[in-house]
Amino acid sequence: MSLRVALLTNYPLIDNVEWKRNFATKIKDAGFYIDVHYGKKDLKSLFFSYLRKRKYSYGVVKKTKANSIKNRNFFKKRGIKVTSYNSLNSTKAITAIKKGNYDIIITALDQILTKNFIKTVNTSIINVHYGALPSIKGTSALEWTYFKHKRCELTLHYIDSGIDTGLIISRKEIAIDGPVLFTTLRSEVQNHIPKILYDFLIKVKNDENLITSPNDRGYLYTFMHPDMIRILENQK
Repeated sequence: MSLRVALLTNYPLIDNVEWKRNFATKIKDAGFYIDVHYGKKDLKSLFFSYLRKRKYSYGVVKKTKANSIKNRNFFKKRGIKVTSYNSLNSTKAITAIKKGNYDIIITALDQILTKNFIKTVNTSIINVHYGALPSIKGTSALEWTYFKHKRCELTLHYIDSGIDTGLIISRKEIAIDGPVLFTTLRSEVQNHIPKILYDFLIKVKNDENLITSPNDRGYLYTFMHPDMIRILENQK
């Protein structure tokens, strides 16, 4: 059984996140079929994303270097079909993704998929949450998990119509060595994502029984204030 997988992500003009390349390569080499669907291809979405990062991040928003690896080009060179839309929640995107007849849809997004998307596509959708579910839902989950639990954890879960409320599939605690710097920690955390997703897909391929756990507790968090992040990083 060769699974058909779709990766949903955003910003094709600047996307150069390494874990996506590593994941796509890993599962393609394993014999799976994968397509990549980009949302927010327009400059307006990119501009507002930049403003949001400037508002909520104390770090410098880096420009994409001219010699950096653009994921869109990388995928195409590997023979992976890439399609871009102004919005993944658009009728055009939903229709195309539904026609793909995917076994699994994986998200790497900074937006919420609409109820119409979830209902119409009618396929299992999963996400890797950068925090401890069910307790920490929403944005800045990496930072809030450290603040609340003094640990770093990734949670693989299904997507439903709520925000980070789908059934929990698995968890992975990441060791924190030395002083906390969240930009560095985020990069280290992302190194684990390809294996987490690959292990899940292998279980699906082998028709293994996936034991899930409920995700109906916890609180919804928003962006952590930059001053609070500084305080956490400066703690001894």
